[in-house]
Amino acid sequence: MVTFIDNHDMARFLTENNDRQALHQALVFLFTQRGTPCVYYGLEQYLHEDMNGGSDPWNRPMMPRGGFDRKSEAFELIKRLAQLKQTLPALKWGDYRARYVSDDVLVYERQFGSSIVLVAINKSRRPVQLSSLMTSLPAGLHQNRLDNTLHSRNSINISLTGSITYNLFLDDQSSAIWSYNGVQLSPRPMLGSVAPVQVRSGNKIALEGSNFGTVKRDGQVHFGDRPAPIISWSNTRIVATVPSAAPPGITGITVRTSYSTSNPYSIRILSGIQIPVAFTYNNIFINNRYTENIYLTGNVFELGQWSTDPKIAQGPMYHGNSNGTNSMKWFFTVSLPGCQTVEFRYFIMNNQTNNVEWEPINIHHQYTVPCAGLGQVNVLVNE
Repeated sequence: MVTFIDNHDMARFLTENNDRQALHQALVFLFTQRGTPCVYYGLEQYLHEDMNGGSDPWNRPMMPRGGFDRKSEAFELIKRLAQLKQTLPALKWGDYRARYVSDDVLVYERQFGSSIVLVAINKSRRPVQLSSLMTSLPAGLHQNRLDNTLHSRNSINISLTGSITYNLFLDDQSSAIWSYNGVQLSPRPMLGSVAPVQVRSGNKIALEGSNFGTVKRDGQVHFGDRPAPIISWSNTRIVATVPSAAPPGITGITVRTSYSTSNPYSIRILSGIQIPVAFTYNNIFINNRYTENIYLTGNVFELGQWSTDPKIAQGPMYHGNSNGTNSMKWFFTVSLPGCQTVEFRYFIMNNQTNNVEWEPINIHHQYTVPCAGLGQVNVLVNE
């Protein structure tokens, strides 16, 4: 997932809030949260043009003519944050835990195995003292990784009980990052990310994490209970092939070594090459558009395998008037496995009662998905 604070489709951050210190704090938040941070060009030079509210095309001005400043505070901050993002597993793959939240102050922690990062941001224009904060950082003194930048100068001392000794003092509009990147005592492999997360049999898939082992030896990657062919193997990265026997559906991937089995990581295995198919239903009447929705379900994974769970079935479908009459057309596009014949029906779900009303037909509709290009299905409902 790519994350950003501004881009070419919106006004720049400094147009919305011309406060460089606030921009610095937004960058700290961006680089220490989940996802791949995207920095829009010129941000490191504090570039912005506020004409017409900074909307297009004023959000895409020329770079400054005076040259590129590699010593700007934003440039130096991005450089430091990028290094931390690259070297600390907790910032790449760690889970998230809020430690303190108020209108002006946010303290949170991310952890992946023995890699731990604690982040504090005070956006108010006054200093703040916080007491009795807990953390997973080990006991001892921890230096601020943003030392002498962003008004941040504070180190913290952690007690044996996991609390920050004394009060945590945060300067006005300051940010701080403390980290621990220790040696993982447990030999258990840990999965941090898998890409892509939507695959089909025969695709290559990359797994990243820790403790996989520097050489494969007897290590394996499993899709559910099915082992996968291995292309390459290192202690932090494995490339494998999705096994041909892996059934379509949501599947957990694990790395298995002679020591232990990793945490599972869920991916979606598709039924085959995907073809976009546009569904159009004519003459479906519902009682209330605000409390009822129409969904598609069917016999393949991509259609929910006959599930009526709105999170699994396809939809809700979109509606529109047909030729000025009271008849209703409903639209939705679904990617389906090419060269396969699928079965499908619609159902109406009441969002308040969860009551399901099935399409009034005796048999399921069938459609053979083309092997290439686009597909189209038109259904006339005669009630």
